[in-house]
Amino acid sequence: MAGIVKGEVRNTGHLKRFGYVTLTSDDPDSIIAGGVKGHEFHYWDSSNCGSSWKGVKTSGKVYDCGHEEGNISVGFPHLYYYSNPEVPYRFLRRCEAWGSVKKARPDERRIEEDSGRGA
Repeated sequence: MAGIVKGEVRNTGHLKRFGYVTLTSDDPDSIIAGGVKGHEFHYWDSSNCGSSWKGVKTSGKVYDCGHEEGNISVGFPHLYYYSNPEVPYRFLRRCEAWGSVKKARPDERRIEEDSGRGA
């Protein structure tokens, strides 16, 4: 939709990976380090759902999901922050750090914005 993750997205016409999930990552610096609970409820699927996180359904089914690279953390699961309150705090700290980097280098921001328009 936004072109951030390479792949094709399509409406499947039925629910995909519906239900509760526990997400984990092997990366100790992951935004979901320590694990977080969530749920999925969507009719859309992608040819590239990611492999940064492991999802474990209540049925025991395990699958790869989520993209976490640089300042990007995206995926289909909706996170339940009360299951690991450190997750939203990590997100906010990363936003703050990213904002500080961009303020320190305003020329890079303009270049990135220009390249996003196809200029």
